[in-house]
Amino acid sequence: MESYDTEVTMNRKRILDIPTIKQLPKHCGPASLSMILAYWNQPITQEDLAELLGGKEHIIENGAQGKRIVELAENLGYHVTKHYITDFEKITETINRGVPILAQLPHHFCVIRGYESEPKLLWVNDPARTKNNPRPYTEFQTQWARPSLKYRTKYTGIVIEPRHLKQNL
Repeated sequence: MESYDTEVTMNRKRILDIPTIKQLPKHCGPASLSMILAYWNQPITQEDLAELLGGKEHIIENGAQGKRIVELAENLGYHVTKHYITDFEKITETINRGVPILAQLPHHFCVIRGYESEPKLLWVNDPARTKNNPRPYTEFQTQWARPSLKYRTKYTGIVIEPRHLKQNL
């Protein structure tokens, strides 16, 4: 598991210490939420989160909905906001506050945990991958921009933070 927190001068690079959790089948939502909760020192397994989101069978059959993840995180005591994040600066502002972003892609969730300004790179914990190397921002943005036929996911970022850290993005 790769996990560290580093900050480079002048905010050119920041990587948050977020554990990587390999997802169970179709459990990208619960696994990604589990990573963020572990970062905030509230470890809850993806299996337990799946139960709270409707049960393992429901998740395997339907996946997790962003709306349900937002409601669950709020019920667990977090301040949660959904944002339409179209530029690199909004990502860096959030990461610089020490807050990861739950990215809702078409039919997939992952966690943005870091960035580098030159070249523009994102550190993304993808629960479907065992190795999470930095990805070019433009490559990730292209994937994030794809529309979903079922849900509004284009550029959707879910910010989950303890209530005492609440700030606007």
